[in-house]
Amino acid sequence: MDGLHDLGGKQGFGRVKYPSAPHNENWRPLVRALHAFAIESHIYNMDEFRHAIERMTPRHYISAPYFERHLTAIATLLIEKGIATREELESLVDGEFPLSGPSGPGRLPFAAPATTEGRETEGAERFGPFGALRRTMKVFDRRARARQSADRS
Repeated sequence: MDGLHDLGGKQGFGRVKYPSAPHNENWRPLVRALHAFAIESHIYNMDEFRHAIERMTPRHYISAPYFERHLTAIATLLIEKGIATREELESLVDGEFPLSGPSGPGRLPFAAPATTEGRETEGAERFGPFGALRRTMKVFDRRARARQSADRS
């Protein structure tokens, strides 16, 4: 996929303009801490985070500093997961809070619980990083049990 965020190797953007003095932005560590907390708490994963950054409007993506992109992605994901509302964020900043675009038609903002073998399975278990491994192990376990019962007969 080649989106606006894939600028590597492209030319024609002119000279790089460096700021005259470092900015004193004491909110950056808070964005990093919020991101680390959300990842550790399994609110979202790194793939969802990167995707939220990639869904920013092109004008906002180009004009936003690095940590503003992160803040936009975090806020977008917190709203999509139902942890915060857009109104809450906008009341805190006394105005509009820019968010990333929707994840796409037909896509859920989070993994919905699924039912397997008569029991409800959490989305993280089914779709998480080890979901495929868990499903594969269940298949092997069923086959082993079937062989054991056939051997006993």
